[in-house]
Amino acid sequence: MSLVYRIGFTLESLFDYVRSNKEWTWGGAAGAVIEGGLNGAVQKWVPKWAQPLVGGGIHVLGSWAQHAIDGEPYSFKDAFTDFSSYVVNENSLVKKVKSIDKTIDKVCSLLEKYIDFIQKTCDVKRQLDREVRKIADGVTQWVRSMDPNDISGPTGYGRARFIQKDHRMEYKIRFENNENATAPAQRVYIEHKYSEHLDARTFIMGDFGFGNFTKEFPPKSKLFQGTIDMTAELGIVIRVFAGLDLEKNMVIWEFQSLDPKTGDAPTDPSIGFLPPNNGTSGQGYVTFSMKPNKDVAHLSTVHANASIYFDQNEPIDTPNIFNTVNTYIFCFSNPL
Repeated sequence: MSLVYRIGFTLESLFDYVRSNKEWTWGGAAGAVIEGGLNGAVQKWVPKWAQPLVGGGIHVLGSWAQHAIDGEPYSFKDAFTDFSSYVVNENSLVKKVKSIDKTIDKVCSLLEKYIDFIQKTCDVKRQLDREVRKIADGVTQWVRSMDPNDISGPTGYGRARFIQKDHRMEYKIRFENNENATAPAQRVYIEHKYSEHLDARTFIMGDFGFGNFTKEFPPKSKLFQGTIDMTAELGIVIRVFAGLDLEKNMVIWEFQSLDPKTGDAPTDPSIGFLPPNNGTSGQGYVTFSMKPNKDVAHLSTVHANASIYFDQNEPIDTPNIFNTVNTYIFCFSNPL
């Protein structure tokens, strides 16, 4: 009976992976089989309090197998992030919140067919989603604190990170000048190649900031070009450019320090707008949002990552994140 149970658990994991990933790979299938098989073998013998930790280790092993078979790199940092995220998601409090959320989803989907005032109920749920996302953002901040050069987006539902096709996908890219750097960064250039499943016409810039400075773009902005006068604080002016490059399917940002007397980059390498990080002044971020194409196919995968350039150095590539588009119409059209 124990063997039958383990086989069933393994097949269930494989089926869930193939069903939720339209562009599945052999490595992903192998990782699902390993994860499902090991979980089925050990979960009955592991104390309840230790199951998230053991499950996290098994999840990392499955992810490592997936990347190894697919010929993709998998670093210690990736393993740490996968393990931490798994443990957080398997936390009993988080599970209870998700269980309540799923129950509300089911109730909403049933009531939509028969009750005209369902929208009010769903609005309450969406407010709950926004509050839970604030908690999730705090967890993400803690989990990824080892590498602030990253990108974050919609959490979605489940391991496939499902979102509804009409959901506005909000992204945040963070960057940091390394604390061991010998000089401040004079120029930071960020590029994000957006997914072919996203509609460029829905692109909207959010806000940006560095150190103690923040600025919101005008509502529904798609392009920005201007300067920030920081002569009193840093003795420089910062030229900012942000917008879409439709030919390359990219969103780009550029922050360039300028000598206010010459209009050129400072000749003194000790002058720049982003000093080595001391916990506050050496960090920055940019935000934007887009929506999926109206004709996006069911179960399409939307990937997102970014490349960050500091002065003339090689780019720092953020980890890749993804969401899976669900084209069915349910109440949970505004996931986390």
